[in-house]
Parts: sequence; structure tokens; C-alpha cells
Amino acid sequence: MRISILLRAMRALFVAGAVGLTSSHVAIAADATTIRLGLFKGSALAAQIAQNQGAFEKQGIHLQLVYLNAGPAILLATARGMVDIGYGDTYAWVSAIENGFTNVKLIAPANGTTSWLIASPGGPVKSGDDIAGKRVGVTPTPYTIALVRHWVRLHHGDPDSVKFVTVPIGGQLAAMKTGDLDAVFSFDFLTKRELEHAGGKTVADFQKETPADATAANYYTNDAFIAQHPDVVVKFVRILREATATFNRADDASKAVLQGPIAGVDYTDLSKTIPGLLDKPEWTTYFQGPFEEQATQQYVDIGVQEHVIARPLTIKPYVYWTATASDASLIEH
Repeated sequence: MRISILLRAMRALFVAGAVGLTSSHVAIAADATTIRLGLFKGSALAAQIAQNQGAFEKQGIHLQLVYLNAGPAILLATARGMVDIGYGDTYAWVSAIENGFTNVKLIAPANGTTSWLIASPGGPVKSGDDIAGKRVGVTPTPYTIALVRHWVRLHHGDPDSVKFVTVPIGGQLAAMKTGDLDAVFSFDFLTKRELEHAGGKTVADFQKETPADATAANYYTNDAFIAQHPDVVVKFVRILREATATFNRADDASKAVLQGPIAGVDYTDLSKTIPGLLDKPEWTTYFQGPFEEQATQQYVDIGVQEHVIARPLTIKPYVYWTATASDASLIEH
């Protein structure tokens, strides 16, 4: 997929998302105690855990969730002040900067690159060596294409030979069942288990192909919000870290309880139809912080190599200090 097509798709996502905002969403926040968080369904786990546990209210903050289509729309809404803080993937952030939205700053890491490629049952892909020339279903975010291309380049030949087909987030199982795809991309363990339960075979673990501490998604705000409410940004990041620590300390059953309402999933109930669902589940890697700038820069460079980011970019100037600060520094601030 060419860069120009990706950039046009990202602009289209932003337009679609902006149209969906009501007048109350696009108005400037009345005071610093209200934070409008841009996200898509099932994302921004730490922020939603903190909200569900009342952590924001305890700090005098009302968190208003503003749902948009995907990372590109959220990043551009953040840049234009339609939301105060946005959750989005790293490549969408870099692409927003390259499209002139240099006011968007990364304030906190969110999660890693946990994802897999599942071969369709009865299809021609038995291992990675069979992937050349095949049709791969990917979700409408540039990083999914980049990870598949990078894996093919490292181990299985020419990434240009792979034919990418866009499938909606949450629609991977239905797409695989059509028989039109040779393999499907999954970025959460539930979808992975559903695909495997339907006969699919995991042929790639992309987390093994990227820097271990790189973040695939983060939280962002714009320069104006930082200038107006620096203490609120610090407080928000501190709350995120505490919520992430809560999730990471929890056992699998407790994680299912924490994540289930956010993902809209009853894991216990699903275990009845997908035996072993909660047997060593491959939870997404959630980062408490500090943000690992060097590892994420290497991850961004992969996006450049795989032609989903237009040109090289040094991310350091666009990382706000709260992302890389120690826990003690955030408390002392």
C-alpha cells in the first residue's frame, strides 16, 4: 500500500471522526477539571480503569470520553483542540506530525506491539514461508501493515508480494470465515483465541520482531493544553501510571474483570464456548512508564522502512517530560 493512499485514508478518518463530534465536544473545556479524552472502543485501558475506580474524581477531574474512529482521527482531533488528550497509535502520531501537526506532544506511554498473524484454516499458508503472494487481512491502521511487512522482510522474502486487504476492527473472525483471506492480523489475545478456535493457526508473533520496550500506542495532548493546564497533565499521567500498575499486578482472573467492561467482553462467559480462554492469556503489554524513547524511535524507523511513514522523524522534540519522568519526579512536581 503506497504512502499517498495511507495519508488520504488518515485524512478521511479524521473528517469522519470530526463530523461525529457534537457541539459540546468541540467547545473549549470550561475549566481544568474536565478532560475530554479521545479514544476508540476498547482502547485507553489505563484511563478507563482509573475512571471506573473513581481515581480521576478523587483528584477533582471529570473525565469525558469522546469516541472517534481510530488513531489518525484522534490525533488530529487532539491537535485541533477538539479533545484535550487523545489515545492513539505511534505511527498515527508520527504521521500527524509529518502532516504539519507539530503541536501534538506524547505525554505518557500506553501499550506495546502485542499482535499475531493467524493463517486461515484449510488455506495455503502453513508457515511464514508460504506468505509470499498471499492475501492478508489487516485492520485500518498503518502499523498493522508495517509489522507484517517487517516480519516478511526479515524472514520470508519480498514484503511487496503480500496483498493487504482492510478488515474492520472486530471483524477479523468474520473476514477469515469468508475464505477470501489467507491470513488475518490480530492485536488482542481474545481475537487470536477466537481465530484459533475457528481453526486458524498462529504463524507469527510480531512482538518478537520489534524492540521489547517500544510503545505502539500512547497518550497525547497539544501545546496549548500543556501551557494552560500543566498541573492537570502531570496529574493525569500520575493517575495513568497508578492504574497501569494495578492492572499489571493483578492475576488473570482479576485482569479479566478489569478489562472486560472496557472491551465489552465477559471473559468468563466466553470461556464456556472457547475452552481455555483464560489459560495463560496473552494480555497486551501495558507500560507504566517511563517512556522508552530509544526503543520507540527504532519502532518508528521500522515504519519508515516499510513505507507507512513518509520520511524519517526524530521523535525526541515531540515527547513531553511527563512521559520520560520517574514516578518520584511526577509526585514531587
